[in-house]
Amino acid sequence: MRKFIPWIFIMLILEAVVFVFTVKWLGPVAVIFLTAVTALLGIVLAKQQGMKIWADLQRNLRHHMKPGKQILDGVCVLVGAALLIFPGFITDILGLLFVMPWTRVFFRHMLYTFLSALFSKNIIIYRRR
Repeated sequence: MRKFIPWIFIMLILEAVVFVFTVKWLGPVAVIFLTAVTALLGIVLAKQQGMKIWADLQRNLRHHMKPGKQILDGVCVLVGAALLIFPGFITDILGLLFVMPWTRVFFRHMLYTFLSALFSKNIIIYRRR
């Protein structure tokens, strides 16, 4: 948790700087409109992708297949949707990257590598029954 706090402050400062420059460049009304449009677009895309992932997960479970890819995709879409809720252009861009299927592959691989490292170091312990 301590590692994330400096990143949060850096993101807040970057968002404020980008927001001020964008308001000066486009004007306040256009920036408010653009922020609302990106948030709505992101919400619609996140819902659509979430429903697709849910259907794929159910299909894999019906056919007795492991749903690992769908679970990681679901986590990526959840993170992306959370980023889209926060106002700001940087978080919107990151959120859209997490939600879009062709860019989500990169984040899914990063998440898989991160979780594999935690399992191999016994930081996360699981038991089979």
